[in-house]
Amino acid sequence: MIRILNKKALFYFLLGLITQVNGVAQNKNFSHEFNFFQRFQAANSHRSLRPYNEQLNQLDYKDFYVDSSVKNSRAYNFIFKKSVIDINKQEVFLKADPLFNFSYGLSNKDGGNFFNNTRGFRVLGDLGKKFSFESRFYENQMVYPEYLNDIASSRSVALGIGRAKPFKDNGFDAAVTSGYISFSPLSNMNFQFGHGRHFFGGGYRSLLISDYAPDYPYLSGQYKFFDGLISYKHVNAWMHSLERSPNSGLTAESLYKPKTASFNMLSFHLSKQLEFSFFEGVVHKSYDEINGRVNPDFSFFLPVFGT
Repeated sequence: MIRILNKKALFYFLLGLITQVNGVAQNKNFSHEFNFFQRFQAANSHRSLRPYNEQLNQLDYKDFYVDSSVKNSRAYNFIFKKSVIDINKQEVFLKADPLFNFSYGLSNKDGGNFFNNTRGFRVLGDLGKKFSFESRFYENQMVYPEYLNDIASSRSVALGIGRAKPFKDNGFDAAVTSGYISFSPLSNMNFQFGHGRHFFGGGYRSLLISDYAPDYPYLSGQYKFFDGLISYKHVNAWMHSLERSPNSGLTAESLYKPKTASFNMLSFHLSKQLEFSFFEGVVHKSYDEINGRVNPDFSFFLPVFGT
């Protein structure tokens, strides 16, 4: 058995493990859709933990807007690079942009069409060196191909979004919001509270938890040790199943049965070519057929691997 002779010395030793790297970036997340593999080659990136974070992944959000080495026209930079609101001062970084996604296609079966019509906006920023935030809103109308329409119709959901209402004859109307506040008291420590999604593992679709699920409220913490060679992340999530609560009716507005989940991942980045992780995911019972919503097991609140 090891006896702890000096608890204060142990505290400062553990504190030193997570403060070895002096980060220069802020604390915002990058969208899941971005691929920064090439930029990660020179960093202890831990690519299996997404969304990527500026501070922990040694990236700078400001570098992804105007590349000084590329001489684009002023009109091109204004449309595709600049933001409607663009404030970049010493202690304040703030951007606001409209967001659009339009797509259209023809069905090979009956000559019909399917489309997606998305309009929205985002606001993101840094307030000082330790506090960052982001908020997004999307309004969507879509008509799916038949094989997706059958799934969405049976569940009254828009895929990857959540609850939906009918739109015209065979479409769906759904709005989605997401956002988070991010706080880093130390350069290798980050805490977030928000409404969004996570992705654990590699590849376009994670084998552990998909980023295509609807957004959910969450509380997360991530820490890096030993000059970034080891990273640990825990997430507490408040989700819903695909089954409707029998006490709320059978309409599109009826509630889904709640569930809670906790995810822990310990990642080792030993070199540019070698990275491996240990993952733990638990779905906790939060609904009872007789009592309705119930509290999850106490282990849900423990951010410790194995508990």
